[in-house]
This record gives sequence, C-alpha cells and structure tokens, in this order.
Amino acid sequence: MNENLIVVSADGHAAAPLETYRSYLEQRFHADLDALIAGEEHEYRQRVAGPAHPTPEAMAAFDDRGAMASGGEDGSFDLARRLVEMDAEGCACEIVHSGTQAAPPLWYGAANHQYPPELQWAGVRAYHRWLAELMGGSDGRMVGVGEPGPCLDIAATVAELEWLAGQGYVSVGVPGIITDPTLAPLYDPSYYEPIWAACADLGLVLSVHAGWGNRQGVVYQFFDAFATRLAEMGGELDRMKVEQIAMTLQAELDGSAESPLRLNLGPLRVMWQLMLGGVFDRHPALKLALTEVRADWVPATLATLDQRAAAPTCTSNARPASTSLRTAPSPRRRSTVRRWRCAMRSGWNSSCSGWTTRTTRERGPTRGSGSRWPSPVCPRATPGRSWARTPSRSTGSTGPVWPRWPS
Repeated sequence: MNENLIVVSADGHAAAPLETYRSYLEQRFHADLDALIAGEEHEYRQRVAGPAHPTPEAMAAFDDRGAMASGGEDGSFDLARRLVEMDAEGCACEIVHSGTQAAPPLWYGAANHQYPPELQWAGVRAYHRWLAELMGGSDGRMVGVGEPGPCLDIAATVAELEWLAGQGYVSVGVPGIITDPTLAPLYDPSYYEPIWAACADLGLVLSVHAGWGNRQGVVYQFFDAFATRLAEMGGELDRMKVEQIAMTLQAELDGSAESPLRLNLGPLRVMWQLMLGGVFDRHPALKLALTEVRADWVPATLATLDQRAAAPTCTSNARPASTSLRTAPSPRRRSTVRRWRCAMRSGWNSSCSGWTTRTTRERGPTRGSGSRWPSPVCPRATPGRSWARTPSRSTGSTGPVWPRWPS
C-alpha cells in the first residue's frame, strides 16, 4: 500500500562566510568582525572543517551526483544552490540549525574561541537576520531554529524571540548551548520563566541539538587532539589508511571524552531538568525537540523520573523536596517531547550542512492539532508517480511543486 509523505530534513544547517554578516551588524562591531576574520576564519577551515571533510576516496564512493565536486557545499549560504540540491534529494523542507563547514559561528558557538557575552549576543542577532533573509527567499522550504544567546538580559532575549516568531522561525535552542556556570540552572523556577512563557505563547519549540552545553573553544581542542592522532600514523596516505582515518574520526566523534558531539549527560539532562522544574506543568503548550541525541535513553529516564515524581520526598540536592509535578513525566511525553522518526544516513550533506541526519517525517501532528509544522500528506510524493515540475519563484530553476506551508 502506497502512503503519501513529505520528506523533511530535521537537522539542516546554514552559515555564511563571516564577511557576509557585516551588513547585519551594528557599526561598532565591525572592527571586532575584522579581527574575527583575520584571526579565526582561516584557522577554522584548516583545523576544523579540513580534517572533518571527506577524503577524495570517500567522495568517489558516495558523491555519485557530483554535488560536492561541483560546489554543492556552497548551499550552506547560497540559496539557489541549496534549493537545487534539495530538489535533487527529494527534500521538501529543512529545519535549519546554525553552523556548517563554511565558516565559524559569529562569536556565539562552541566552534569559536572564547568571546565576551556582548559579542556573542551581537553575533546571534546578526546571524538571525541573515538566516531570516535566506528563509524569506525559500518559499517556505527553510524554517529556522534560533540561537538563545547568552541569556543575561532576559527582556532582550524575549524581544528577540518575538522577532524570530514574526520572521517564520519555528524553534529556538534551549538556554545553555554555551555553558555558563554563572547562569541559573534550567530548573530554576523564576530566572527563565519569561523565556518559557514567550516560547509557549509564540509557538516556538525548544530545541536541543548534539553538542548542547559545551564551552567555547572545545571544538578546536578536539580537532587538535585528532590531528595529533593522525600525525602519529605518518607516511603517505593509501586506501587502507584513508579508511582508517574515517573510522578513527567517527570513533572520536562518537566516544572521545574531548568530542564536542559525544552523547554525554549535557544535552540529555535538559529534558529532566525542565520536567522536574515544572516548566511543562506551567506551560502545557510548550514542546521540546531532541535532535541528534538518539532516544534509547528516554524510556529508562522516564521510568526513573516517574519514580522520583511519586516519591513523597526528595533528598537530592538537585531539586528541593517541595518541588512537585502535577503529572508524572511519562504520561506527558507524547505532548512534551517531540522527536522526529529518523532514517539515519551518515555522510556529508552536500547541500548545506556537514555531518547530518536525513529525516523522513512519517507521521506527526497535523494542521488541526495546533502544530506549526506542515501536514504530512504530500500528493506529489506518492511512490510511482512523477513530481510535477515548475519554475521556482525564488530561483527561476525547475523543481518539484511543493505544497504551501502554514504561515
């Protein structure tokens, strides 16, 4: 039996060469941008993007369309090229996070050296405005995930959330993407409350991506350690050594204690801290999306949370004994934690994003459920049928006719 569906990438990424952001920054930050370009852009490409890039041998095995060989990675910031690659891959829409191999973040990411909060916040706002412009030309096929920034000025953060929602963003990262030990914990009942309330009111889904909770500079430290391991191999690269390098990088990313993407407690604890802090009790409409952090840990975690919620007292220092939940965590998991069912395909996403997860949205909330996500039914994606093709309004190129997305 054939089933209509829409193919969505729930883990797309975008970033531009640093000079691109100049017109989105206040004049007083231009000298800082010059310093960032001179001091970090080339370093990032050499020490981070370079070692992570597939070898020619690997590209020969998977780049069967020649997408990367012909410059497909420019889809990180080139909208026309991105839409071409999305069409070629049958991808109707992308949920777009920050960060690619094209350039380092604009002061605000773990793939930066350390920068003060003022620069981090300026970079976040400039990135948001650049991505909003890119999204605006995509005819609804790109929807953004915003960055929370340092969250030192809660009123400014809420104002930015309102701006994001008005520009078509559908999600925002949970505060703490860059760890700051001076900030209140997520379960604090008061500090982040205006943020949770704004996200619930605006329909912005809270997002946790792999790497949440890292400190600035950790990405450089990881690739320095990896480069040392490669140097120890020595000699000329042959096929066996190339395959060994690829396997080593994957193993280091998955399991190394230094890896910024290692699945440790960092991104996982967001869910239980928000639950035990009563955030979803106070804001039932609030949703949490987990991206690139697997889900095998969720059942055992919910069982533990249920036990803690049922206990009459709590002796842990993590939450006061007076904290109570209106509902045990497991019954609310369907409405609180939204995780896209994924068809995993490891590889370098030629259109935009670097190592990524390609996602097939098999089932999900429909328009009538109050969700801002599109309906999962796409008549032109029926197996055995050809997609109608028409010139794209944004690029003039020929591509599939996609359904209209909710505003």
